[in-house]
Amino acid sequence: VKLLTELNARLRELPTTMTDSAGLQLVRFKPDQQAFYIGAPRGDPGQRANEIHRQMQLTKYFYAGKHEVTVGQYKKFSSSYSSSDANNMPATNISWEDAAKFCNWLSGQEQLKPFYTIRSGQVVGYDPYADGYRLPSEAEWEWLARKARRAQATSFTWGSRSNITSKSGNLADETAKGAVPKYIPRYTDKYAKLAPVGSFPVETSGLHDMSGNVREWVNDRYALNVPPKGNIEVNYFGPTTGDGHVVKGSGFKTANLTNLRAASRQNSGSAADDIGFRIVRYVYGAEDK
Repeated sequence: VKLLTELNARLRELPTTMTDSAGLQLVRFKPDQQAFYIGAPRGDPGQRANEIHRQMQLTKYFYAGKHEVTVGQYKKFSSSYSSSDANNMPATNISWEDAAKFCNWLSGQEQLKPFYTIRSGQVVGYDPYADGYRLPSEAEWEWLARKARRAQATSFTWGSRSNITSKSGNLADETAKGAVPKYIPRYTDKYAKLAPVGSFPVETSGLHDMSGNVREWVNDRYALNVPPKGNIEVNYFGPTTGDGHVVKGSGFKTANLTNLRAASRQNSGSAADDIGFRIVRYVYGAEDK
């Protein structure tokens, strides 16, 4: 008799794709456990000083939301949430704290161990071994955007060529002219502002809208710490202190190739009409790989 490990037994029980109780579609990923870089090295076209070039390693299976969380899905958590957008649009104007609270609420719905520790309405920590829903780490987000299901890492979600095509996503196109500071000439995606999730072709990763539609909160606090040379962070959730939180990706206001790169990162401490979020969770939450 050959006994299965608890991880392998769990993997047999859980599908490669699933839909949770709030209606979010999830895709299962198996990291290759090889070290990879996030950020960008000096001299990389478009590189900015805050894109710290760091080595990361992901070792654990996890689920990631196929789409950004929608207005309709977020309203199941917060009946007071007010939005003029249709239920199939990405939920925006949500703070990082409220996105984390949504994750804990959904964990409760699914009887999973909550990831975030919340006291007096404030997120004060997290359990790195919990199997509950959470925001992706910056490392996970970049791995999904530029490495997942690819032979080698790419600069953009669609590849390393800088040409923007109809598959690139909901960006600041010709229809947004006058509504945004800059727009992309001769590019039309048919949406002046938000687009329903999944309106554009699925990306190489199997997910939608890692480029375009809305920028996305990730778990990491925003900091500019430079790691020691040769250091590899394993399943890293970001620094414990920092000014605001990291926002990744591009949105319907993005017209700059620099900001379309997967390495691009911004800092925010408040909600915005072009920031949303997607969720992830570990398949197996214990310390074991």
